[in-house]
Amino acid sequence: SPRSDAGEEGRQSPSVTEYLDRVERHHKKRRYMMHFIKQVKEALDSGGRTVYDILVNDFEAFFHALDKDSSGELDKEEIKDGLRRLDVPVQEDELQDFVDLLDVNKNNKVELEELLRGVEKARELYEVGVEVDDGMARVYCEGALQIVKKKSC
Repeated sequence: SPRSDAGEEGRQSPSVTEYLDRVERHHKKRRYMMHFIKQVKEALDSGGRTVYDILVNDFEAFFHALDKDSSGELDKEEIKDGLRRLDVPVQEDELQDFVDLLDVNKNNKVELEELLRGVEKARELYEVGVEVDDGMARVYCEGALQIVKKKSC
C-alpha cells in the first residue's frame, strides 16, 4: 500500500507543488509590501503631500489621515483610497495580499502598530541590500552578491 504522509492530526501533508505554491504566494505578498512601502515613502518624501487635507510626511501621519473614522484601524477601502490620493496604483488582489501580510491579529484590518512593523521590516530588507524583482531575490552582503531564490512567478 502507498505510504501516507498524514500528520498527527490525520491531515495529509502538502505536496511539494502545494508547498512551493504557498512559498511563491508568500514571496509575492512580500514583494508587493516592499513595493507599496517604497512608493508611499517616495510620495511622502517628496514633501507637501496632503491626504484628505492633512499634511502627511511619515507613515504615522499617513495612517491617521486615512483613518477617517478614528477607529484606530484601516480597512481595505481606506487603504485603497489613501494610496490613490498619493498616486500609488493598487489592484484588489495586491491590496488583499498587503493586508494579509500586515494583519497580525487577522481581523482583516491594519492597525498603526501593524503598519509601522511592516514598514520597519521593509526598511531592514532594504538596509541589508535585498532586491526582489521578477521572482528573484538578490542579497548584497559585504559586497558579495548571493542569489537567494530564482523562480519565475
